[in-house]
Amino acid sequence: MIDEETRRHLADLYREQDRLFSEHAEWTVQRQAPGASPVRKSQPDDAMVDAPEPEPNMSAETDWAKWEEWMTGHKNLLREEMLEACGEAMGMLAVEIKKDMRAERDAEMLKLKSEISELKGRVDVLLGLVTRSGDIVSLPKGDWRRGA
Repeated sequence: MIDEETRRHLADLYREQDRLFSEHAEWTVQRQAPGASPVRKSQPDDAMVDAPEPEPNMSAETDWAKWEEWMTGHKNLLREEMLEACGEAMGMLAVEIKKDMRAERDAEMLKLKSEISELKGRVDVLLGLVTRSGDIVSLPKGDWRRGA
């Protein structure tokens, strides 16, 4: 349960958030309509706020070289960050894939070791039947196990 002090603190935070959203909305309106005089919500409806001076029109002669240089550098930094993040993600993925592959390999190896142990046991039993204390046991000629 939320105590009263926490409720008051949350209410203060919500009020502050509402105020910031309101300021941002006003700023957005001013940016979207340069030269217009938007009305502030905190003042009466008939009170107008002076809009900032519109930026002078850029002519075709404006030199954009510095801006283009900055943008190219900014893109290069972002590209490096993205490559580094992709590399880290691929490394983490490779580790997970290796873990899965090792688990599958270990399960298969355990299965094969079990089979080998079983087969060794069968071979020991067969050798015990065929040899007794080093002597080879010969089956009678008419025995069905001997063949012809």
